Amino acid sequence: LYEHDRIVACWDLDNYVEIFDYLLDFIVDKNEYYKWRAKDEFRNILVHEQGKDSRNERKDNWVLQTVERYNDDNKKMIALFESLSELGTNIREKAIAKFVQYNKEYEIFTELSLEPNHWGGTGSMVPCMQGRVKFYESLLPYFTGIDLLKHKQYIQENIRRWKKMIEQQEVKELMESLYY
Repeated sequence: LYEHDRIVACWDLDNYVEIFDYLLDFIVDKNEYYKWRAKDEFRNILVHEQGKDSRNERKDNWVLQTVERYNDDNKKMIALFESLSELGTNIREKAIAKFVQYNKEYEIFTELSLEPNHWGGTGSMVPCMQGRVKFYESLLPYFTGIDLLKHKQYIQENIRRWKKMIEQQEVKELMESLYY
């Protein structure tokens, strides 16, 4: 906890860009075990803090600058988007839009983590699933032009997949309500 607080305080320093660039390099260059732990910590460092508006603004600016500067570095982008995937939809949407503005390569785009790799909760799962659909739909305006057609189809396929899962979940929940 103490170490986390020290690292998070670096957002307040004038050279925060260099510090967090170094941390991203560290994550990308580590072996698989440490990379997993480091990515988890990095995600925690990027989470918005309540009442820390200037710090949160610096976090968002760093993310967007990093996407702009390193959009052609596949390893860095994959690591960054793995961390971003667990954060709020606003920063994820901005980072995805920035990425496709500078890098139109479909293969790397499909390797980026666009959404959290887990979900859960209590009660109906439908609202969570609908949130995924809404997120993907919010991305569609960024995929215009011939060079992003495959990207747009990929997003549309994710929307269809989640809508189908919603239908299946609604049937499942209806059946469970009838029998339990």
